[in-house]
Amino acid sequence: VRVDEAGLVALFEEGATRPYGRPRRPYPGPHAYGPEEEGVLFGRDADLDRMLQHLRAESTLVISGQPGAGKTSLLCAGLLPALAGDPPDGRFELRSAVVRLGTEPADELLERAVVTLTEGCPFEPEAAPVARLLQAAEVATSRASVLAIDGLERLLDAEEAERAQTLDLIEAMLAQPKARAVRLVLVTESDRLEDLSALRPGLLTLGSSMRLLAQPPVSAAREIALSPARSAGIEVRDPD
Repeated sequence: VRVDEAGLVALFEEGATRPYGRPRRPYPGPHAYGPEEEGVLFGRDADLDRMLQHLRAESTLVISGQPGAGKTSLLCAGLLPALAGDPPDGRFELRSAVVRLGTEPADELLERAVVTLTEGCPFEPEAAPVARLLQAAEVATSRASVLAIDGLERLLDAEEAERAQTLDLIEAMLAQPKARAVRLVLVTESDRLEDLSALRPGLLTLGSSMRLLAQPPVSAAREIALSPARSAGIEVRDPD
């Protein structure tokens, strides 16, 4: 059996880039991408690289932008898969959890995420969520953890009793900008960041961890328009 070496290499590269295969619908509509869309998030390479570099140096990242800018898509189909392929702080494995605020009390969602991230690690009774995350990083020395909280602006409408532990965790992570093998990614609308920072004195530094996801430049917009079809095997002519 003869094998075209170039074609075989191309198949391996495609499998590594798009582990879930080619998209059935290259233009799925205005919904947020999930992890199954890894490799089909086009036109955001510069933003993704900028945020990955931030997380190599800092423990907390705030992704902000206008509604519909693609913040959740960048997180789930870009940032988390990239970190899984190259975990921070020299770790070999990544465990991640995404908290989507708005459906249940924030602290209940946070607790379930922390349980997922710290499974198998012993803790002192009544240990706070952030203490468990940091302790798990010390116990599981080959693993890094990423906790993402999407829709952070919804904390503004929550009762204090429902958001206290979530705010405690954010404050604690902001106070430890070099926390080893633990990363916190917060996703929020850009015009609500000032209000969030005013909730507690320890949140005043949120802005220093913020990276804005703006509208893509013209060159990236062309990639966003044409690359989905090409990734699905459809021949498309560049208008230029």
